[in-house]
Amino acid sequence: MGNVSEKDEFYEKERKEREKKCLELMKKEFPSHDDLDLIRFLLAREYEVKKASQMFQNYLAWKRDFKPGNISIEIFEKELVQNRGYFIGHTENKSPVFYFLAKNHFPQEEWEHSVHFGCLIHDAFVRLAEVPGSLTFCGIIDLKGVSIDNIDMKLIKKGIEVYQDFFPERLDRCFVIGLPSTLVGLWYVIENLFDDRTRKRIKVLKDDETLPDLFIPHLLPKECGGTQELSHDEFRKIIAAHYSHSEDEQKSNSS
Repeated sequence: MGNVSEKDEFYEKERKEREKKCLELMKKEFPSHDDLDLIRFLLAREYEVKKASQMFQNYLAWKRDFKPGNISIEIFEKELVQNRGYFIGHTENKSPVFYFLAKNHFPQEEWEHSVHFGCLIHDAFVRLAEVPGSLTFCGIIDLKGVSIDNIDMKLIKKGIEVYQDFFPERLDRCFVIGLPSTLVGLWYVIENLFDDRTRKRIKVLKDDETLPDLFIPHLLPKECGGTQELSHDEFRKIIAAHYSHSEDEQKSNSS
């Protein structure tokens, strides 16, 4: 019998061959779409082509109707200045890192804006990736100082639904820190809204646990034991480029 690494190589080769065959079948139905996007949906449906194709079709219909990320620059700024979410750099393996400061979130009537904002952030991570073509990111959810006033179950449910149905396989890993003892029960309710594949990528750190070594210490914000001051500068540059590109497309289509 071969050693473990030989077995791993065998199974990885087998997986890639299966992925290639499944991708070829999906490309017949969606020839103009990016391979990496189609692979994400195949992974989400464990290479069952029929289910993955239906999921992707649903995504295209939602994208056509909802127009994800379609908010004005003014609304984007309004969302940004609430200081809930930050891009804080990259992990050791070059994945963008999103830091969510939950104590700064409060439920609001126009919750759809936050969904659009989240979709815009997903697009921004593609531009922020240090590895060309990479679609995944890591997350840190900071629950220190959170009270029941910060809990927005309507947005949480909708956000999880949108992520799992339309942005599958984008999350590499996510770490939850500072979970208050008073909200442990509620966290279990929220955790059960995730599917198994996503749930396995989310880890709640205990008080005596630190963020893993994949996070570069000096890039972490002070809130996580690092030295970095939180800033929206990098996000603003990326989003400005996004809006500039959108305006150019509109001018091109109208001419």
